[in-house]
Amino acid sequence: MNSSVLSLRGQFLIIICLTIPSFLCTQLVAQESSGTRGNVLLTKEGAVVTGKTFALVTGISRYQANDSYQNLQYADTDAKEFYNYLVSPSGAKVPATQIDTCFNENASFMEFWRKFNSIKGKLTKNDIFYIYFSGHGDAYRADEAYLLAYDAPAGNDRNNYSTGVGLIDIHKLKVRIQEITGNGTQVILITDACRTNELPGKDEGQTISYQQIFERKAGEIQLISCASNQVSFEGSQWGGGRGLFSWHLINGLKGLADRSPEDGEVTLTELYDYVKTNVNNASYDKKTKKYRQTPQYCCSPADGLVMSKVDPSTKEKLMAGLQTGVSYAPEKSDFAVNKSVHLGSAMKNAGMEDLYRLFLKAINEGRLLEQGGAYELLQQIVKKKETTRELGSELSFVLSSKLMTDVAKVINTYLHASQNNNQYTKAYFATAANKLKVFEAIADTQYYNPLDVKVNRLFLEAHANWRSYNTADLRLSLAKVDSAVALKPQAAYLYNLKGLMHNGLKQYNEGKAALRQGIKLAPNWLYPFHNLGSAYAQQNKFDSALYFYKKALAIDTNYQTTYGGISGMYSTQQKIDSAIYWSKAGLKKDPTDPVLWTQLGFCYLNKKDWKAALDGFYNGMYYDPAFLHANEGALRVHMYNFTSADSVQFYVKKMVAADSLNPAVYQSLGNIFTEFDEYNEAISMFDISLALDSLNPDTWNAVGHTYKSMGKDTAAIYAYSKAWDLDSTNAYTFNQLGNLYYEMQRYADAQYLYGKAIFYNPENAVLYSNYASASQMLEQTAEAEKYYLLSLQKNPANAETAYQLAVLCAGMSRPDDAIKYLGRATAAGVYSKEVVANEPGFLVLKDHKDFKALLEKLK
Repeated sequence: MNSSVLSLRGQFLIIICLTIPSFLCTQLVAQESSGTRGNVLLTKEGAVVTGKTFALVTGISRYQANDSYQNLQYADTDAKEFYNYLVSPSGAKVPATQIDTCFNENASFMEFWRKFNSIKGKLTKNDIFYIYFSGHGDAYRADEAYLLAYDAPAGNDRNNYSTGVGLIDIHKLKVRIQEITGNGTQVILITDACRTNELPGKDEGQTISYQQIFERKAGEIQLISCASNQVSFEGSQWGGGRGLFSWHLINGLKGLADRSPEDGEVTLTELYDYVKTNVNNASYDKKTKKYRQTPQYCCSPADGLVMSKVDPSTKEKLMAGLQTGVSYAPEKSDFAVNKSVHLGSAMKNAGMEDLYRLFLKAINEGRLLEQGGAYELLQQIVKKKETTRELGSELSFVLSSKLMTDVAKVINTYLHASQNNNQYTKAYFATAANKLKVFEAIADTQYYNPLDVKVNRLFLEAHANWRSYNTADLRLSLAKVDSAVALKPQAAYLYNLKGLMHNGLKQYNEGKAALRQGIKLAPNWLYPFHNLGSAYAQQNKFDSALYFYKKALAIDTNYQTTYGGISGMYSTQQKIDSAIYWSKAGLKKDPTDPVLWTQLGFCYLNKKDWKAALDGFYNGMYYDPAFLHANEGALRVHMYNFTSADSVQFYVKKMVAADSLNPAVYQSLGNIFTEFDEYNEAISMFDISLALDSLNPDTWNAVGHTYKSMGKDTAAIYAYSKAWDLDSTNAYTFNQLGNLYYEMQRYADAQYLYGKAIFYNPENAVLYSNYASASQMLEQTAEAEKYYLLSLQKNPANAETAYQLAVLCAGMSRPDDAIKYLGRATAAGVYSKEVVANEPGFLVLKDHKDFKALLEKLK
């Protein structure tokens, strides 16, 4: 076969066959009422023992996270064709009522286990159980190897498997198989499980998964599509579109493997030899002289097991078609879905048909936890004496499956970073957390990992408060995420949230450390890069912030929130035109983002373009009517461009009405009133804010600023000291308190506080300048010069710092240096000729020719 026509096959296909002693080998028999006998699993010399055959057939070509996992072309087709073989009168003759299927979007993690569990409960000694899985598989490490269900976690970092969402744990599957085989049931495991190495685990994950499936025996016979260092192939040249392994497997079972001897029966050895030979030949690479796909099987004690009895007419038809080059036409069958228990009939027989209809209606409408919803109805049903244990279990599985599917969507959306952050509301995460609580109450722990569920519940509960302005909420959320990290220290999504919580509490060093760990664990995930950029921006470390923001955009250029982060960074630096550019760039990605519209409004507010500012704020409110900062911006416009008291009162009332228990609302109003010298109103707002959250250092700092503006220094010192007690790492607090002491001429105290501020925010040029001013007043001229120069290193364009350094140099009788720095200060156009000429510190320069020349240039 020309290698150019082969396409890589990224799929797992599992049928589980358990090895048992020869005296237990059975003949498959259809349902007793049908009177027909199945034709698989005989021994040539063994006694006939009757038993039923069951099967769970799973095929996934399309995944929910279809840009995280390569969609397969024919995995679901292969699974459907295996199902057709099982139910065909010329094939295995298995009654459709004894087979269940999971295809594509119906093959979620919980659906697989629900159907597996239902069949497992029916198995008895001498029965046969086929488990067929066709789809992707991957591994994080040896104890975390999985088959990937339809709702497998999004993203291209294998660390995402640590969520446990959408993953069929191979270890757990093997344990269940061992339980089944231990009770005398034969299980047949066939795996077309060699997946593409483009999955997050890559070659290592491929090898681990292979080892966990094939080498970790649970008593089963196994047929596997390829070796651990290979991938399976699929293509249109096999049956018009099939997997290479599956195509030859089913053809072999239908009779083409009946060769040695040709006696109307296909043994396990014959089947394996036929499949291996044909797959080897089709995948042979003439250049390397190697087979690129070699099926594997075990176990030799079962070599003589008869896998099928051959229908001569079917074999002749198949051979004729292959000889003439005509692809085998798949048989058409109705696929078995939920055949294990017919819930509708069972509920009708129990006299609860109406309740069942209401239950299904609630499930289909997504009303799971609401009053009158599916959970409430389930509780009513299970309390009735007519409800058997089996019936209650099936109904619980229906609801738990839906609950887990909904939660998986939330977590996968988060891992994929595919949603506007503004949709991450408190209700978005809290609802998912509540669904997990109910899931824990009703789901069978045999089929999910309680640790995964607990970790994800903690994560969702913690993330619900990610935008809270209440310090107690943030601290509680941080405690929850820390508990989750302790349980699962390899999970990047937990470190990302931990970083967010620390940043919200202004614990930036801890926040950055957590985010860097998140990046280490998930180097291709956008969120920790973006959030690390935000942490640096909040510390005014703009170069570092921009570096990480651009790293985030390199991962996803459509993530509009990062554009907003860059805009906010430039706005803080008073680079308003750049801020406008980045806000508009973000709005091109998502014109419905209220944060970006609000940022744009504040940019125009800075320019005193009142109309453009209001347009931005109105758009922000249009997309989120309750958005605090959009309403705050509109209020500011109406206060700056005052037209009527009614407009001002309208927005004050609107902000309070939108969230009357939000301390940030009152803090924001207090800041605005202070800005407009309405101090008493400001203090009233701050009092309400502190009544709601007395642990917020920002509010106490705002109170201190207001009292300072009122000339109430003692009250201001008390407020700043409260902020210091709550956060001893806040540079803003130390700087503000230092400014207060400076104005009180307590220069030594001011210098000390400025020094502490620099320690916690070493990139802020203003802090160095303040420290220098205090040193200058203390006549520590060398210290003052050092810190002025450090300030200019941080911000060379700071005219005020250059001016103060010029005054210092003049006083030190260094006229040339003084005129040099004065030139830098006046070049910005900030200082007039009159101001410079009347500066007492420059009196010693009045006769210097360069000083005179500089004055002549000034206006």
